[in-house]
Amino acid sequence: MQATPPATILRHMEAQMEAEIATFDTHDFVKRLTSVGMPEAQAEILAWGQSRRNEHLADKRDIKGLEARIREVEVKIREIEVKLREIEASIKALELAITKQEAAIKLMEVNFRRDLQELKIGLTRDIKEMEHKLTIKLGAFMGVGITFLAALITLLNIAAP
Repeated sequence: MQATPPATILRHMEAQMEAEIATFDTHDFVKRLTSVGMPEAQAEILAWGQSRRNEHLADKRDIKGLEARIREVEVKIREIEVKLREIEASIKALELAITKQEAAIKLMEVNFRRDLQELKIGLTRDIKEMEHKLTIKLGAFMGVGITFLAALITLLNIAAP
């Protein structure tokens, strides 16, 4: 038996593949291949392989279903992108609010330190002023005390002859 040229086999296979894949007729496929000179055993093996291959091919309905699913996923992706932009805007607003709060806190800290320094200066001045007044009062009390003692001594000396 003479071997069938590969080009002839390929033409017959292409013709068969153009037929409806979902209803692959292995008997017709074997018949066509043997009619061009291919040994029946070889034709049956090719038919078996082709039928197995066709089981994994997608038909128009499968493709349309996948296209619909892809559109659904694309819609969800756009929804997620919108939500992501909203979240990013919220984050930026929060960052701005935090920056403003930090500036306000720093200003409060500067004012607090200034007020504390002014209070310290004022208290130091008040303490020195009080020390000065107490020194004057203590001096006055000592003067009164010495005068009182001198008067007492004088009275005692007069009273004791």
